[in-house]
Amino acid sequence: MLLLAAILGIGLLLGWGFGGRLRNLGTVRIHLWPLAFVGLILQVVPFHRLEGRLGETLPLGALLLSYAVLLFFVAVNWRLRGFVLIGIGLLLNAVVISANQGMPVSEYAVRQSGQAAAITNLASSEDPKHHLAGQGDVLLPLADVIPVGSPFNIVVSLGDVISYVGAASFLTATMLGLAEPRMQHRDRPSPGKARTSEIPR
Repeated sequence: MLLLAAILGIGLLLGWGFGGRLRNLGTVRIHLWPLAFVGLILQVVPFHRLEGRLGETLPLGALLLSYAVLLFFVAVNWRLRGFVLIGIGLLLNAVVISANQGMPVSEYAVRQSGQAAAITNLASSEDPKHHLAGQGDVLLPLADVIPVGSPFNIVVSLGDVISYVGAASFLTATMLGLAEPRMQHRDRPSPGKARTSEIPR
């Protein structure tokens, strides 16, 4: 989350740098915005603490459901700048997680990011949503293989990077008043065509 906050901060700084206004964030129309919070909450609820079969299956099911909710939210708002990138990133992550019953994490990337102590937890499956990448995993280039060192100390996927860039570009574009590029000129008449009421008689 710290890395995402930093990238969103960069998006805000770029918006200010290019002359954008923070108040423009309150004017953009985001449809079904509560779904974004529902999707994110589903990813952090500690379902793995439940005992028995529910504790084994519910975490992964909730994770996949969260991606379905977030993808639907993005699809509804696809016209907004940056949302296509957010959707592509989410879709890549969802595909990798579905194919591997969880997100594979590169041991090398974990060490490079300064989290060597986390390898034990990943190897013992204490985190049901992530596991150390192994020979049976597929689509590994799209998994958590990108190390980010201090002060973030995190491993991210290509999908994460694409989504973060999309979110930052949305903030920048919104501050500049460019969040809805495909809808700005929708009601204007085509060049060279006069309206019927304006034709001289």
